[in-house]
Formats: sequence, C-alpha cells, structure tokens
Amino acid sequence: DLTAVWGSGPRNIYAVGENATVLHYDGKSWARQPSGYAKETNRPQLIGLFGTGDKDVWAVGTYGILTHNDGTSWQVVPTKNDAVLSAMWGSGPRDLWAVGYGPVLHFDGKVWALSPSGVSESRYWIWGVAGAKGKTQEVWAVGDRGTVLRHRPGHK
Repeated sequence: DLTAVWGSGPRNIYAVGENATVLHYDGKSWARQPSGYAKETNRPQLIGLFGTGDKDVWAVGTYGILTHNDGTSWQVVPTKNDAVLSAMWGSGPRDLWAVGYGPVLHFDGKVWALSPSGVSESRYWIWGVAGAKGKTQEVWAVGDRGTVLRHRPGHK
C-alpha cells in the first residue's frame, strides 16, 4: 500500500508506503528506489513525504527514523525519537518540521531536535507559512481529540 505522494514537477514525483517502499516517476514510468533501509532490519511503513526541491526530499514513518533523498540516493537519518512520524512541512531545507504520535521534531539544516508542544495528543498533519526570508512564520498541526496547535517561532 502507498500512503503519500509528493513531486517537484511532472518529471519528478515520489510515492512511499509499506515496507519502506519508495517509487519514483520520471515522466515516463514508475521505478522502485532503495529507501536506505537494509533488508535484514525492520523496514518501516513510510507514511509522509515532503520536499523542498529535486535534491531535498524526505519521507517519515514508523520507528521515528526519517529517510532523505539528496537527488542521488536515499539515506536513513536517525533521530532520538522512536515514535511514529506521519507528516512533514518546511519553509526550506534548513527549516523542517515533523509530527506524529509523539513529540514535534524540528530540523535546522544540521540536526533534528525535539520541539515541545505542550500536549500529549498525536498530530497527523502539519502546514505552515514561510516568511520572506524563507523562515517559518507559523506552523499549524492537527490531531487527536480536535487538537489544533499553532507555533510562531520567535513569539511567546
């Protein structure tokens, strides 16, 4: 089963899903790509997909591990979080957010770090507004029990 799709144009579309499946469409046909997960390890279900361009595509899923495509290949990016991640959004390659059945994660271009949300409910979707200089102005996440979170970096 496939769970998410993202593309930067009609000749660069990705789809992800169960068993760490990654498919790529080049404008003519779909081809399977290695997701970065070794066959002998538990391969996660990839649930969410987001990119900032052809050479910066991310997939999130179970076990709290992300996988990243730099335009050449997919590589697993471990985090200190083992929760399920379900969605991502970002204003650019140095300002990404991931949510799911655990803490909110933020990527500053170098490391993924926990970003306290103040609630324990799971979050399933995330969306934001980028400012003129490519930095996040605000991020919205929704989830269990009608949870709606709004985060405005730099504001209290």
